[in-house]
Amino acid sequence: VRDGRFEDAERLVGQDDGLGRNEDWRQRGALLGVWRDAWREVIQPARELALAQRYAEAIQLLDSLPKNCEDFPGLAQYRRDWKPRVPVAITRRLHWDGLYYVQLEGGIWLSQTPVTVLAFVKVMTNVRGIKPQTGQQGMLEPIIGRKFQDAESYCSSVGGKLPSSDEWMSAARTHPDWDYPWGTDLTPADANYGGSDLRPVGQGRLTPTGFYDLVGNVWEWCSDPARPGTKRRVVRGGSFRSPAKDLRINVFQERDPDSKDEDVGFRCMLDKKPQKIR
Repeated sequence: VRDGRFEDAERLVGQDDGLGRNEDWRQRGALLGVWRDAWREVIQPARELALAQRYAEAIQLLDSLPKNCEDFPGLAQYRRDWKPRVPVAITRRLHWDGLYYVQLEGGIWLSQTPVTVLAFVKVMTNVRGIKPQTGQQGMLEPIIGRKFQDAESYCSSVGGKLPSSDEWMSAARTHPDWDYPWGTDLTPADANYGGSDLRPVGQGRLTPTGFYDLVGNVWEWCSDPARPGTKRRVVRGGSFRSPAKDLRINVFQERDPDSKDEDVGFRCMLDKKPQKIR
């Protein structure tokens, strides 16, 4: 039934398997005519939409099914697989540091991109009175080569903090069975990885939760110690240098908090609504 083979299904329903299950299958068989129409008019077109990555339209079609089709084989799996791929209604606001922040559950806000060179220079110059050296970096690239303390300093200057690993993962994960924000596979169109060049933020694929560069481009400092009793800190997300396996959501590395690695950046989290004016 789930593959549209209704003639085979009807033949099997008519067989006596000798195991006492025939009556149950005959009851199900009474639904085959209804299911056949549902397959032709709704489920097969929805599958074609999903193959074209038009998941919102596919889910909308499934929602039009009558109640007596809710037990259609495989329907629950379609909903589980497709619904997380539908972009949520994203609430984002511009903060005075020049970055957009996206609202997560619990009223917290995470910057939509890693902190850029432009934002870092603006905040550290105007708030801390320190004009940082950024080398040859472009203004819209993620700021890199900064110690853990530098990242903390920026976040506290704008009224925020570094996200914890759990907070970072809550932004990145959209389905419990997926390795990446968009599914179980990754392509170069999704993220910047496996290469040698850092890119400006926002050039990869938007995640269903509304973020850019959560995986790829730069590893991101998280607030957690890597292990109890150590000063080393967690970084997540992989970078432009990383293989695809390092961009998996559950993967992390440890870094010395005093390191100034050129593949590590960060993003900022706010507990309050972003403000356009400082």
